[in-house]
Amino acid sequence: MRLFALLMFVCLTTPVSNADDGASPPEWFRQHLAYLTAGDGTWLADNSSFKSDEEPYDSYQVTYVWGAGKQTASGSMRAYRNGKLTGVIWDYRVFWDPATRRGVIQQWGFGGAYGVGETKQGDEKTLRSEQMFYGPDGSGSRSAHDWIVDGPLKHTTRSFSFENGAWKAGRTYVWKRAAEQKQDG
Repeated sequence: MRLFALLMFVCLTTPVSNADDGASPPEWFRQHLAYLTAGDGTWLADNSSFKSDEEPYDSYQVTYVWGAGKQTASGSMRAYRNGKLTGVIWDYRVFWDPATRRGVIQQWGFGGAYGVGETKQGDEKTLRSEQMFYGPDGSGSRSAHDWIVDGPLKHTTRSFSFENGAWKAGRTYVWKRAAEQKQDG
């Protein structure tokens, strides 16, 4: 009961910020979260261009859900192999950090990998996430993803690795809302 009373006190005495105080998520970030979680929040991307013995997946599925107060979103990535869904490959958390006034993306992956970085608005259709990834041994590498919104039911991601002081282009995926793909067959 004491814990409940303490939590209620904290909630009731925490100031509510105004939308334009700079610490609250800006509109572009709120729209990004709403886009990710739209419908059932599930997006699919074909992996046939990259399928191999080391990466035997037919496609990838990412699902995002709203977090507390629609200020954050959580997500997870799985893959389809021979029509069956795998276990979680990556977990994501996307949120606005009111202290630094920036969009943050964190992810945890297979084998103990961890990534953290910032999401920024490019133009009205493009966002860029730049992250540092760390392996279980503490080694690190930089990567980036450009998110290009092609419409309400489709977006494209382009990945980049930071090598020799420059960004090197990697894979491109087209993500479609899962409900729309089921309707299309």
